[in-house]
Amino acid sequence: MPCSICKKIGHNKKTCTFLVKNINKNNDDEKNENQEKLYRNTIENDNITIEEEIYDNILPKLIIRENHKYNLSDLQCHYIKQTFNIMPKFGDIIQFSNDKAYDSYIIGYNNEFIYAPDYDDTGTGNLIIPYEITKYTKNAVSLYKNIHPNLRKIYLRHDDIFITKIMGLIDKYWTGKIAWLYDNNSIEVDFNENNKIYDDNKILIFKIDENLTYQKIDEIKYNFNKKYVKYKLQIYFIENDNCEDMKFKNLIKPLLYRSYYYEPKLYYDYCDVFYYEHIIVGPEEDKDFFQKEIYDFYEKKDHKKYIEKIKLKLIVF
Repeated sequence: MPCSICKKIGHNKKTCTFLVKNINKNNDDEKNENQEKLYRNTIENDNITIEEEIYDNILPKLIIRENHKYNLSDLQCHYIKQTFNIMPKFGDIIQFSNDKAYDSYIIGYNNEFIYAPDYDDTGTGNLIIPYEITKYTKNAVSLYKNIHPNLRKIYLRHDDIFITKIMGLIDKYWTGKIAWLYDNNSIEVDFNENNKIYDDNKILIFKIDENLTYQKIDEIKYNFNKKYVKYKLQIYFIENDNCEDMKFKNLIKPLLYRSYYYEPKLYYDYCDVFYYEHIIVGPEEDKDFFQKEIYDFYEKKDHKKYIEKIKLKLIVF
């Protein structure tokens, strides 16, 4: 019977050496550093896979060696050790350029050098931490959010600590590919399937707030094939010092009808002390329900005393 860890025949998970062979050992000059600790998710059977193994702490580092000339065939951990007296480990980033994140590599699980710019489809030298790295940790945002000044995006597991705090527990078989966007602190969910035609309309971006759940995102996914409409909501407030902060917050950005969502466009998300503006998107067939819910909300007696007027305008796109 094959080993439940490495799937090879001749031993079992108690005697398997796969994990030992695939963890970088610190050299003598790094013996005082914390070693990565590996643990497995608690499961009730022996069907554990390599993807379910989680590093307790990757402790990634950014190593910059500007304008270093090298051959691609040289890029191995022992070459970096011999050249710079630094032993890179899983999750570390090595940058050979002096401009943004160009010419950078991330050390992969099997000590391979992953070319970081391959994941930046903008070509602007931003750093994106791929799922190849983050699938081995549930704490990717905390580990990588301050590692590089040009960080743009971190792909995340469905059970990453950062995600579960925002969206609750997510089914492990959920098909959305999740990423945290550093620039505007938003969540990106990509529903494009592998080996299928790529569709920008299947990439959704959501502001992080208390209303964001994966069930809400799933409902929007369900409506992909429906015709969508876009609204501009403008809210004018009466100057009033008696409005409680929490109530004011709810008046600025009310809960929407279940199939509608706020679009996080920076140039539209305009506000000052007494005026706020949002862009809202949803399926055309639900627009009457959406409009009624918005108007009913602002017509409430307790709300009207703080609101001068609202404007809800359909945008053609």
